[in-house]
Amino acid sequence: MIDMPIKIGVLAPYPHLKKVIQMEAAAVSDIEVEVVVCDVVDAVQPAKRMEQNGVLVLISRGATADTLRKHVKVPIIDIEVSAYDILRTLLLIKDSEEKIKLIGYPSVCQGVVEVSKLLDMQIPYTEVRTSEEVRKAVKDAWRNGYNTILGDAVALNYIEEFTLQGIMITSGKEAVHQSLVRAKEVAQAINETRKEISSFHALMDTQSEGVIIFGLDGTVNFANREFYSLFSLDSAIHSVYDLGQNYQGSLGGL
Repeated sequence: MIDMPIKIGVLAPYPHLKKVIQMEAAAVSDIEVEVVVCDVVDAVQPAKRMEQNGVLVLISRGATADTLRKHVKVPIIDIEVSAYDILRTLLLIKDSEEKIKLIGYPSVCQGVVEVSKLLDMQIPYTEVRTSEEVRKAVKDAWRNGYNTILGDAVALNYIEEFTLQGIMITSGKEAVHQSLVRAKEVAQAINETRKEISSFHALMDTQSEGVIIFGLDGTVNFANREFYSLFSLDSAIHSVYDLGQNYQGSLGGL
């Protein structure tokens, strides 16, 4: 039996990241990667579509990754902002005379602070934890006389509204490659777990006694054929409630 490539979906918040992902994906064996360029607001629908089409793991970064965790069940792997990514960006602005404000997630802000110390730079920053906080932070920076925003794609979405300049901290090939490898490892673990569960179900189906397994929330995780046959129940039983409704007499009105 030939193993199929592992399906991985990527929601890229800016176009250049798609090119980097496609280039790095070619260097990772046994994966099939679909990349969609979209912002936070537009990322949910393609993510759900990918999940329905068999994608085992999704990759994104920043606010987009955090938003997707609220809407899909598959694991989300972050494309981290590495020290190399930060260093590359800071070297570009080291001698700039612009008044620059960093707006980003706490991990990004702290990374910039640490790297900027090595370059003898001081960059004011505002930490944000949700995409809703970003616009307010950009507006506050504009009110305080900053003319350039340093941040990710979400922060830079608002710069035109306030006629500001923007500098994006982009993810380099090192961080992208690491996320793809991590996604592959997680997907392989999911596949192995599914195989173990499938083997367990196959074993239970050979038992002469009825077997049913409930989850903590009362849903039916598994019932073997003998169980359904024993109680003449419909295979559409999905919960303790369904079970009680369909066979109150013999099962004591569960």
